[in-house]
Amino acid sequence: MSDKPSYHKGDVKQNAVNIAYDIVQKQGGKKLTMRFLATELGISHTALYRHYKNKDAVLLQVATKGYTALMLKMATSLKRPEHSVEQQLCDAALAYVNFAKYQPSIYGLMNGDFAQGDAVNADFAKLAKQMYEVLKIVILKGQSEAVFKADDAEKLAFSLWSFLHGYVELSLRNDAGVEAEDAIKLIVSALKN
Repeated sequence: MSDKPSYHKGDVKQNAVNIAYDIVQKQGGKKLTMRFLATELGISHTALYRHYKNKDAVLLQVATKGYTALMLKMATSLKRPEHSVEQQLCDAALAYVNFAKYQPSIYGLMNGDFAQGDAVNADFAKLAKQMYEVLKIVILKGQSEAVFKADDAEKLAFSLWSFLHGYVELSLRNDAGVEAEDAIKLIVSALKN
């Protein structure tokens, strides 16, 4: 008898995503197979196909869960009323960088080739946009307090996100050269009036 728990039908979809998330986080998306995932779930691989069309469908849900986790980390960083709006923007940006640092395989899945393939759906794209909107909201708040330049908040948020994305890519290759917190403070200070 297997030591692995057997999940009833109602749990399979969510448990598959949770287990796949752990596999991707530890070993990368290429290591995930439907057969291995089914074994981890304690079900047959044919039973898993009743819930997910293919591996890409599972990976889409893993990437979606990654965006949800990133959004939560960024939003949590904004719930510090004692921090200035400038510091809140730095905190949200640092949460983005730290997510990528501590979950590089999940971040890679969220932003790599998979995120631009046929598997991407409207919900996934919406989550990606919401993550970017967090930065924009803080910038708008800073503009209303006359802390940040009155430039187009959309452009400022996009510029900051572009910097973060590039910084993460360099950091994951050990080519950043500057600590994340210092780089973020420098970029955010450029947004100030």
